Amino acid sequence: MELLRQHLEERPTAERSPTQLGEAVGLSRATIWRQLRQPSTSHEDELELRSQIQTIALEMRSYGYRPITAELHRRGVKVNHKRVLRLLREDNLLCLRQRAFVRTTDSRHNLMVYPNRRVICRFQTSINSG
Repeated sequence: MELLRQHLEERPTAERSPTQLGEAVGLSRATIWRQLRQPSTSHEDELELRSQIQTIALEMRSYGYRPITAELHRRGVKVNHKRVLRLLREDNLLCLRQRAFVRTTDSRHNLMVYPNRRVICRFQTSINSG
């Protein structure tokens, strides 16, 4: 594909069809069009994005992929949330939130505490049967 990109950059006005290009390289016409329309991401761009994501993730430990994506957009980086999530998974930077313990019963009161009826019923049936 790089050879085709280079050929198109060198001779942008040359007459050629995707079918002819595909036959020369051994790829289908659809693959040629798909590959030529996709923006090429270089290895350096990937490393730069990884470093920015790692910086944000380490600065803000509780940030997940959505806030990190929003922060990258604020910094002017155009990136998809799925790509950010993939890079976070690969670098093992996903945050794991600890859920707060929620107390559902307030036992600190001066009211009478009623016994558990089920325990009493089971205890009585075992006494009666045994």
